[in-house]
Amino acid sequence: MKIKSVFSLLLFLLIAFQLKAQPARIRQNFDDQWKFNLGDVYAARNTEYNDASWSVLNLPHDWNIELPFDARWASSTAYLPSGIGWYRKSFQVPDSYKDKVVSILFDGVYNNSDVWINGHHLGKRPSGYTSFQYELTPYLVPGKTNTIAVRVDHSLYADSRWYTGSGIYRHVWLNVTDKIHVAQWGAFVTTPVITKEMAKVSVENTIENASGKAQNLEIISVVFGKEGKEISRDKSVKSLPAGQSFVKQEIIVKNPVLWDVESPNMYTVKTTLSVDGKIVDEVSTPFGIRSFNFDKEKGFFLNGKNMKLKGVCIHHDGGCVGAAVPEKIWKIRLEKLKAGGCNAIRTSHNPVAPELLDLCDQMGFLVMDEAFDEWEYSKRKWIDGWNQTIAGFDGSARYFDEWSERDLKDMINRDKNHPSIILWSIGNEIDYANDPYADNQDVNYTIARPDAARMLPVAKNLSGIIKAIDTTRPVTMALANIRNSNSIGLPEVLDIVGYNYTESQYAPDHKAYPDRLIFGSENPQNYTGWLAVKNNDYISAQFLWTGIDYLGEGGKFPARSAYSGLLDLTNNEKTIYYWRQSMWSEKPMISLAARKKKATDTLDADPMGKMAWFLNEIEEKLHWNYTVGDTVLVMAYSNCKDVELFINGKSYGKKQQNEANSCFWWYVPYQAGEVKAIGTGSDKKKYPAVLNTVFEPAQIQLIPDTSFISSDGKDMVLVEAILKDKNNNTSYLATNRIEFTVSGEGTIIGTDNGDAKCVDSFKLPWKKAYAGRCIVMVQSTKQAGKISISATSEGLPVKTIQVESGLK
Repeated sequence: MKIKSVFSLLLFLLIAFQLKAQPARIRQNFDDQWKFNLGDVYAARNTEYNDASWSVLNLPHDWNIELPFDARWASSTAYLPSGIGWYRKSFQVPDSYKDKVVSILFDGVYNNSDVWINGHHLGKRPSGYTSFQYELTPYLVPGKTNTIAVRVDHSLYADSRWYTGSGIYRHVWLNVTDKIHVAQWGAFVTTPVITKEMAKVSVENTIENASGKAQNLEIISVVFGKEGKEISRDKSVKSLPAGQSFVKQEIIVKNPVLWDVESPNMYTVKTTLSVDGKIVDEVSTPFGIRSFNFDKEKGFFLNGKNMKLKGVCIHHDGGCVGAAVPEKIWKIRLEKLKAGGCNAIRTSHNPVAPELLDLCDQMGFLVMDEAFDEWEYSKRKWIDGWNQTIAGFDGSARYFDEWSERDLKDMINRDKNHPSIILWSIGNEIDYANDPYADNQDVNYTIARPDAARMLPVAKNLSGIIKAIDTTRPVTMALANIRNSNSIGLPEVLDIVGYNYTESQYAPDHKAYPDRLIFGSENPQNYTGWLAVKNNDYISAQFLWTGIDYLGEGGKFPARSAYSGLLDLTNNEKTIYYWRQSMWSEKPMISLAARKKKATDTLDADPMGKMAWFLNEIEEKLHWNYTVGDTVLVMAYSNCKDVELFINGKSYGKKQQNEANSCFWWYVPYQAGEVKAIGTGSDKKKYPAVLNTVFEPAQIQLIPDTSFISSDGKDMVLVEAILKDKNNNTSYLATNRIEFTVSGEGTIIGTDNGDAKCVDSFKLPWKKAYAGRCIVMVQSTKQAGKISISATSEGLPVKTIQVESGLK
């Protein structure tokens, strides 16, 4: 009896300790061990369905990217098929969850998802980009197996103007809270007053009381600095009725360290809810202290400092991984864009992954957060090449009337605490001429189209939805047909007006509408567009199309992606990256590129003045391999005050910086050897750049972006395989097939070479080199250990490197 009593006491103490140790709020990653089937099996919604034959995988997952490219599909969505897929996951919850609120949060599912728990239908969400949550509590059975089933219907394969992916392609989370808790996305932190000496931090919380009765609630909000040190706090006591309540607190932060693009300092506010001395919820919200404003004459100011937004538009895919993009890929991309002088991102044209916005906060990017590419009418989706003859009209417009308000509210509520976000965009090129709305100024267009004036009430409604949640940021649109939009008064609905590809309208519209705030919301990769920003104080920004090549919106097969990025799909810097860096970066830099002289070239005209930027491969190359007798154009992209060119040690002249020209250039007779440019920076230091005549490959060089990754099953290493010649120069013209093998605690998740016309599957363990290189992405397992990565190519020595994985 004594032994039994002692055992009971120990069991009681253990349970009490576990209950005490259990956090008030649990946010559990729910990505692992899902079952998947490609094909429609409607019976799979039922708990008892046998899914033993289904594949097992971890999320995020994009099934499109695993399928073969084929010309019978649409160029708009990268010549890849789509279809219907099912996901299922079985799990158990402890008895302690009986009195909790349990919810499942999907960061993004493309698209038309239906979700069931234990056979009960929770809801449908057509949007493929909006994050959404369902409560599971009423249907869970603690201590027994519960089954989530998700049907994803992306059977309309040409429903977008760019590649979307298919499936549960973002993270999934299981959230467990007390019945009294801060609502999902219910915290809102703003900084309405900022001086050098202090900042007033407003903390607003929407609190759910599902206990069924009024409760006396203590709310403590504490601001922590970067190192986790408490800065200041506020305490409130409130009688909380059943249902939803709103609580506002104000906290003073002395001598605030501001968030800006150079030093993106972040704070965290932790809000704790207690009832009768017991903590029932804790929510931590990162935020930044910063102020900004747009001025109709002087442009943009951040923390009182005038600056230009040097922005890029980006789509959401990650190249060879499709829409299921590891966070590491975004970090690599943002680091390179930052080094190129970029300080702003436009999320084209949909809500993006939450972790991308987190990185923008942490790395100092300003963000234009965009909601829609279509409203009530669908745009053309090109089937056999961009702007070719065949177009489809499937798209998100079919759901707009029913779902747009909810989708927009969810985006604003989810994203509102990011200091990086300075603009809410309610639409991209909705006003495009006759696609879909009628161009009232085009008397020659005879096909009936919807009246453009219909956009006004929609824009007013969307703007009102945003302002009901957040009045701290302006509402904008990216307008493509400003002439027609002016005629119907659409810009007057907006706080600030985005102009797409209409730099020629900046000056006349600034004169005609002197109170209008104007910025470049989408701009081509040309020099005159930058000068329109640089030399006009009232133009605050340009957002280049695009920062990164992207899948879809391609040309005729096999062109399955667009060439327009500063970075290619392997995240490698293209020649136009360095050209743009010479305009945007304040650090001295120089880079060389060359191409054979064309008959249309004019010796004294800027050779980059007629650069093709969208569907054409960049002609300028990073090698020096031509034929004796050729005249070759050599360009130096540089912000140096002067640049001198040498070929095999002989000077071909020094040229001075001239704002009328976007680069330095020389036409020279070809001779094999070395081309070298030496620039003089503003610091009077010398900066060299070199091109070499290259030879056949002699070896493979493997360059990992890191030597250590986390053994969390999500982290990854990007390995660049470069073919090197006998002089250790990149063998730029080589197209050798490079095969990869991986052993140890890692798996290949994709390979690519940056060639937009390569239709070899991204999931093959090999690639043909393009411009002498290709990449392999290797993801960790959940076991710590060594990852061995080898590359082979016929006739070359095997090259092997090792990467460690472990706890970070």
